[in-house]
Amino acid sequence: MILHIDLDCFFVAAARIKDKRLIGKNVAVIGGGLNEDFGETSGDINNSVVLSASYEARKYGVKSAMVLKQAKILCKNLIVVKSDHHFYKELSKKLYKFLYTFTPDIEQFSIDEFFLDLNGTNAMKDPLKFAKFLQNEILNKFELPSSIGISDAKFIAKLATDLAKPFGIKVIKKDELDTTLKNINISKFPGVGKSALKRLNKYGIFTSQDVKES
Repeated sequence: MILHIDLDCFFVAAARIKDKRLIGKNVAVIGGGLNEDFGETSGDINNSVVLSASYEARKYGVKSAMVLKQAKILCKNLIVVKSDHHFYKELSKKLYKFLYTFTPDIEQFSIDEFFLDLNGTNAMKDPLKFAKFLQNEILNKFELPSSIGISDAKFIAKLATDLAKPFGIKVIKKDELDTTLKNINISKFPGVGKSALKRLNKYGIFTSQDVKES
């Protein structure tokens, strides 16, 4: 059994650890410039890119990869926070060490995502109970909200996490695949980006059921 953990709005959650006043507010974490990650910076902060937006801000249409000046138009009272990648790495490293105490069979998929293979561990007795415990521990010890997906395969476990967000837990068993995945929007599937989604929609594929019928 595979358990997938995804930290909800990780950069925003990290900012809220450092400044509690940000909790419950419309927050956007930004880089230093339009192409900061590629070594280019801009003097105008409004040209910065949104790296992460709180769920409160997302309700206004603010999302990652959006230019800040556009985000400010959508959300007038948006609070802007500068990214702190050193802090993110430290948090991620501490969480990895904590997860390692339950199983050494961990794959860190990204700075805020982890796969845990529960086979051979005590957690296999009741994966859902373990997931609830783990979610609470991560919140209490690290102040990081997370969503968790559980399944027999990594791909489905990650999909289950996406369906559980925010701060949820979802289990998808083998015998539940046909019913659980029947009418899920194809954009929810891991690996389906904007270009792939556009192409699939062009051929009339909008849900998993369309794939099965095509």
